Amino acid sequence: ELAKADPSLAPQALEALLKAAGDPNDNVRSAAASALGELAKADPILAPKTLEALLKAVGDHYAIVRSAAAWALKEVKRIMNRSVAPEEKKQE
Repeated sequence: ELAKADPSLAPQALEALLKAAGDPNDNVRSAAASALGELAKADPILAPKTLEALLKAVGDHYAIVRSAAAWALKEVKRIMNRSVAPEEKKQE
């Protein structure tokens, strides 16, 4: 919501969420993964920058983190697929 309200804050939010994605607490990591998916929806340009943290999170020891990361990756994939130009999709 913050990135939607003030898009100039999105890069700062991304930095904070990437840090939170490595937090020792599984609830914090889960919330960070979900928030990364929401941030990617709010600012599609940032979507590729969430991938490394989300890919790591899908291998997390805790199911709550894996589930949140899987949802976020689905959102990021959807966003990135939309951003591919129609001509590029035809060549695939």
